[in-house]
Amino acid sequence: MRDALLFSGLRWPTAQVTGHRLASVPATGFIDDEGRVEVPVITTTGRGQQYQVESAEGWWRDFAELQLTNEQRAISFVRRRGDPRNELTPDRPIHTGRWTELLNRLRPAALCWEYRANFEVSKFIADDDRVALFLHQLPATWAAEEMGLTYRGLTPIPRAHTLAGYLVAATLSALRRRVSMRRCLYCSSWFELHRAGAVFCSPSCRAAYGNKRVSPHGFNFTHDHTQRDDTLASPLARAGRGQKVARGEAQLRDPEGGQDARRAHGGRARAARRRRPAPPQHR
Repeated sequence: MRDALLFSGLRWPTAQVTGHRLASVPATGFIDDEGRVEVPVITTTGRGQQYQVESAEGWWRDFAELQLTNEQRAISFVRRRGDPRNELTPDRPIHTGRWTELLNRLRPAALCWEYRANFEVSKFIADDDRVALFLHQLPATWAAEEMGLTYRGLTPIPRAHTLAGYLVAATLSALRRRVSMRRCLYCSSWFELHRAGAVFCSPSCRAAYGNKRVSPHGFNFTHDHTQRDDTLASPLARAGRGQKVARGEAQLRDPEGGQDARRAHGGRARAARRRRPAPPQHR
């Protein structure tokens, strides 16, 4: 079951990378980019789009596994979820170096799940020591600064004031429940598996995939993933690049029983059945 977690966010569908700048990234051992790194500068136009979240969802891993220098993934996150620090406006650009502190908080939590570069299930594998490492990264005051509480009748429900607060709270929820995850077959976003065999994060992604639409947020894991160690593309990974395959087996079973069965019969094909003649009609 999902944990209730409220958040009202502002995403920026028109966000673009308009330049680069050098940013100082501390060598903490948790994020891949360290030292003086050239990071993308992101600008936007318009007023953005409001969106609502009512539960802890798995896309906190989209941010936690992001590289500061990966323009495609950074822009995808801002367009779908917004700026975690709520600093981006049409009059104020940002750069991904501003996300370093939050990434250092969330990356140890992402390492508590199996690494998966494609659409396979990622299971929780961490022990209590690794979970404690994540908790050690959190400031003692983070909840008081970024979280609040609201009520639905007599039921208290946590509410995140900022996207950063939501990401941390969703991470804590996932760690407590130790839920398995998978990347959406359509949009590549992480989602929690609450039903065995689920491959889409939402009904809209399922419908878009069924209509053979191409997601602007999907990506080729072999080329775009930060670790790039996926040696064999799975049928689901190939489907993510536009080749649709059936769930389960990629090929239908041979009605003749396969090559072994044909060899057992001397290579002869099964004879077609003759139609039984129609019975005579009596006058």
